[in-house]
Amino acid sequence: MEPISLLAGGRLFVMLNLPGNEQAKNLNQVLLAAMDTYAGQTCFQVKRSRQHYQNISYRRFQTLAFRLTSFLRHQGISRVAIVADNCLEWMIAYVACLLSGGAVVPLRTSLAPDTLRFILRDSSARLAVLKDEEQIQTIATSLAPEADDRLPDLKTILAIHSEGELPPEAISMDAVLAEIGAPTPEERETIRSHAESVAPQSLASIGYVTSETGKIKGAVFDHAQSLAAMQHMAEWFTFDEDELAFTLGAWSEIPNLLATLHYFLSGIPNAVIEEYKAVGESMQQASPTVMLTTPHAFERIHDEIMSQVTRMPESSQEVFRWAVATGKEYQDAGARASPELRQEYVRADMTFFSQLRGQVGGRLNRLYSTGASLPQEVIGFFEAIGLPMLNVYSLTEAGGFPAVSRPEVRRPGSCGRAAPGFQIRIADDGEVLVRGETAMREYWRQPEETKQAFDADGWLHSGDVGYLDEDGYLYITGRQQHRMVLSTGHKIAPTVIENTLMESPFIAQATVFGEGRPYVSALIAPDLEALIAHFREAEDNEPAMLATPPQVEALLDHVIAEINGRLERWERIGKYALLAQLPDPSKGAGEPSMTPIPRHVLAERYAAQIAAMYPLGIQLEEEKVIQVKIEPERLRALLEKESILDAWMEDAGIEFLFELARKKQIDAPSMVNICDVAATIAQMENEEKPISTALIVGDPIRIARVLPPSQIQLLRHDHIRRMRRILITMARVVDGLVLGYVVDKYGYVRGVNKLAMALDKPASFLLGPQFHHHAVISRRCDAVVFFVPSGGGQVRVFANGELVGRYANGDWAPDNISQVDHVLARLSEQEKYDLSLVQRVLRCALQMSEENLGAIFLLGDANVILERSDASEISSFAAFLSADVEHLSDRELVNLAKQDGATVIDVQGRVRSCMVLLRPRANTQAEIGPGKGARHSSAAKMSAEAQCLAITVSQDGPVTVYDCGRRILSL
Repeated sequence: MEPISLLAGGRLFVMLNLPGNEQAKNLNQVLLAAMDTYAGQTCFQVKRSRQHYQNISYRRFQTLAFRLTSFLRHQGISRVAIVADNCLEWMIAYVACLLSGGAVVPLRTSLAPDTLRFILRDSSARLAVLKDEEQIQTIATSLAPEADDRLPDLKTILAIHSEGELPPEAISMDAVLAEIGAPTPEERETIRSHAESVAPQSLASIGYVTSETGKIKGAVFDHAQSLAAMQHMAEWFTFDEDELAFTLGAWSEIPNLLATLHYFLSGIPNAVIEEYKAVGESMQQASPTVMLTTPHAFERIHDEIMSQVTRMPESSQEVFRWAVATGKEYQDAGARASPELRQEYVRADMTFFSQLRGQVGGRLNRLYSTGASLPQEVIGFFEAIGLPMLNVYSLTEAGGFPAVSRPEVRRPGSCGRAAPGFQIRIADDGEVLVRGETAMREYWRQPEETKQAFDADGWLHSGDVGYLDEDGYLYITGRQQHRMVLSTGHKIAPTVIENTLMESPFIAQATVFGEGRPYVSALIAPDLEALIAHFREAEDNEPAMLATPPQVEALLDHVIAEINGRLERWERIGKYALLAQLPDPSKGAGEPSMTPIPRHVLAERYAAQIAAMYPLGIQLEEEKVIQVKIEPERLRALLEKESILDAWMEDAGIEFLFELARKKQIDAPSMVNICDVAATIAQMENEEKPISTALIVGDPIRIARVLPPSQIQLLRHDHIRRMRRILITMARVVDGLVLGYVVDKYGYVRGVNKLAMALDKPASFLLGPQFHHHAVISRRCDAVVFFVPSGGGQVRVFANGELVGRYANGDWAPDNISQVDHVLARLSEQEKYDLSLVQRVLRCALQMSEENLGAIFLLGDANVILERSDASEISSFAAFLSADVEHLSDRELVNLAKQDGATVIDVQGRVRSCMVLLRPRANTQAEIGPGKGARHSSAAKMSAEAQCLAITVSQDGPVTVYDCGRRILSL
């Protein structure tokens, strides 16, 4: 069966061409088609600890998945529970289980031990994939025949990345993958045939959720529903070329898993991290374009940025507030923004925003937030700095995303409109109802719960409260009773936690909070009589001397810790506050409280205590900033600095690089840092070996598609101004003809790549092998290449496949090699030079510039030139026999010219002499071009006296053409 592809928003969503041109009927078929279609491409980028990302190809992934599929089939395992943080092995286990015809039970690693055992027993899991060593030991004890909490269906534990000794009931997944070996062609065909024959109604996954009463329920999905979810997502979640996803959320959560499967089927690489402490560093390394995660993750990124702002001088903080206010105003204005506002936004972007985007990889163009409401101030901040935020509404039981915002169609505070494949309506009581073919089949083994979840017309009760505006945009305004949603996206049952707390004899009443917060907090009224009895028994104290507040708090800390050990991680009490008692509004003042208090009443009355349990993230001032007060001395310094910068740019000649940066959307201040590093390397001297280097500035993902990664990789990735010393040190030992340093458009060094590549025909006849090589790299990578040829002394800049600039003798200058043909043709016509001869000599001159060799070529009346020159040093014992240039190779001509003195070529194209010592008159007037030493002066003056053409090559790079004493061009 041959795979075909359906175009989906600029990317290919893989489908399978089945007999009779039928579309795929189960999820396995599209998974296999994706692995075949994108075999040589990267599906995952994985890293462990602080290591670098490793690319995993679809071919490699398929090999590993097929190995584990063979293991599952041979063991007769049809139900697999995966309890691990995101990693390559997680997804291998998921796909292998599906291919073997089994069903997957993805579970959170935060589950309490009793809850985990309950789900493993309830789901009839035959194999558990575990990563946490404590969980491995806990579940292993439940496999023993004599265990009280024995799991009768569970047969094996598969351990991921296990470094210690495993219990007998567990085996290493690494060992399984290594020992099985690659399946034979016959085995592969058997796996394919079995996987493709799985019925559409076969169970694919069970996603467990917690009800408002704390009851654990498993939402069941079959292959047809999972496949439909992928097809619907392909209609709104589209991609362009060179996209890369970044996954933060756990795959045990259905929205994150669906997004990852969509990336996989669309051929989009997905960067995955196993250590959440290094999120910023990982995003810099991966340079993603799209991310779907919870509001909590975005709040953490926002708080980290604001933490950096607070460390700035106060004046800089004021400017930052002005920049954010300008960004918000610009985003609100949209297409109606005035030219003045647009210019202000450009300044704010150049000063702050581009650097902030660079810290998260520099390429993010879409941020999808799901699972909970995102504070509007966070949305406004990300929008202001140029990172579009898109709210989407996800619901586990719906099997997808019922409502989505799109880049071109979105409204503030809304989750967007109904997504393809879904219908949404609002019940009379305000509850959001959802209907679609991907909605769960049932709650596993709970028919009564299933009946309550759906009404007679098939509408799924979401438990969320909201409304639809006149255009169909969905707004979520709250939750129905007995359920809260944290900013992490986790849904919790507060009454269950409160009842668990009040099981303690020392807690009389407890109310928990956490809606839209990162963790659960609690207001606790202790049972004073129980405390008195406890401390009297322990200390034999009189009531008046019962205990100090620290003693009471220490006891309750112990109680809370013990209760937290029985709760899921996200249900645990993060902080609590003690009250003498919780009031009852129905009672008079001072009367004891005997009935439950509405949560919102307590939230209002104890707002200050609740707020104190959630340290306020750093926020910008809400008032609009229309001006920044700057002292006259500070203003004068800034204006002087701006004038100095303008003068320096003009004097250094880098205006053309700033124009290039604008065209290529490269951060202009970072371009200064890049120029500084390249120029510094060019000026270095190294006695051991000639120094050479290459800086490739552009999109790291596109560059990686053209240039393979090097075995040498940097241990850290940061902005080039902070990597300056490292790059300069590396330039001493790494050849710029072999390896290049990739720098993104925001100035962040992203890695080291090999420069080996097949070259096509030179775009310009003038470029020698080295220059042509780097010119081709600039074109294929759509990058700006700064190349320091072997020996240093100069920098050559390439863009769009052409030589566009150079650095030598402390100055930058533009080059326009595309105009050289026109200049030479006009010169040859006016002065009757042989055009092909001039082109040939200039090509050799540029080749010598690549090699940092100096030379002088003189073309014209050889007799006049030689009469005005001294004979070469070898003339007393050797003679030069004239030779036609056309009979010499470029290398032979270069070897003649690189000797001391000038090479003289007559108008007939014959080399008449070499190593000639020029002796022009000192007072001869000539226009002398760039370059060190007397070479240019002698050549320019001889060109004037002999009315000939002179081409000079400085050992620091510049090539200059003179005609009759006039400088015609410099390269």
